[in-house]
Amino acid sequence: MAQLFETCFRMDPGFDFVLMTSGGIVASIVTYYIRPDPFKKPERLKNKQYKLTLVEWLLISALIIVTLTNIVLRFIKGVPYWLVQPCHLASFLLIYVVIFAEHDTNLFHYYYYSVWMPVIGLLSPPNASWFTWWWEPHNFYVHHLLLLGIAYYYLFINHRFHPHLDTASAPPAHYMVDHITDASRRFKFFNHLFGYGVIYHTTFLTYLGLWLDEDFDAMRCRFGGGEIFGIHWREALMVLCYIASIIFVWIPDVIVHRTFKAKNKQLANKHQDSRSYQKMK
Repeated sequence: MAQLFETCFRMDPGFDFVLMTSGGIVASIVTYYIRPDPFKKPERLKNKQYKLTLVEWLLISALIIVTLTNIVLRFIKGVPYWLVQPCHLASFLLIYVVIFAEHDTNLFHYYYYSVWMPVIGLLSPPNASWFTWWWEPHNFYVHHLLLLGIAYYYLFINHRFHPHLDTASAPPAHYMVDHITDASRRFKFFNHLFGYGVIYHTTFLTYLGLWLDEDFDAMRCRFGGGEIFGIHWREALMVLCYIASIIFVWIPDVIVHRTFKAKNKQLANKHQDSRSYQKMK
């Protein structure tokens, strides 16, 4: 990893510090002003217990195995500080959410609206020189596919964190969850959390990279193909990351909510017709 970093195109550390600090300040201001309203977990969901399904246990067990494997690998290679990369932190957060978060819709969205970072990792895998053993690339891809796949599983199939979409157990109005059910508020929350990701990359990871003389996220070492952007590859990378977050995170979110909103409306109309018929009888 060090050899690759030494031969890549990068800017002066002082330039990096000024650029990334400026970007972090701008991102912090924007993120603060688009912060969502304070969230309170609905009383009806506070004491609602949840038992993991077999599919959930299988998925989270696989994620725990690859996460533990990554931790051991980082220590064996003498780079435990690489565990601060977003994909590793996302693993820790997702494991906690699945096992301990019950029906906490808000906490799940902290993970889901940050899943663009594992997507970027999946679309731009590390250089082959970063891997020591033949099975490491497989572990890398399984890890990132699980991070994305589990998020989609809860979005499309298991509505544990989207009870307002579940028309089978109760009327949708019973599960209204403030800024998650309202599209405009949800988009604001999505952008707010994207801002957190930008702040993490432009400040903490950049400063740690400057201190350790490492590159954690292509913010110091220009990525392949980035030469078309010249010295502005960091700005271009953030724009590309936002586009990826729209495609892989926001658009699926919109599709699911619009689909189930239509189903909910049909169900509500069916119930209304049924009540009207009963009254006529």
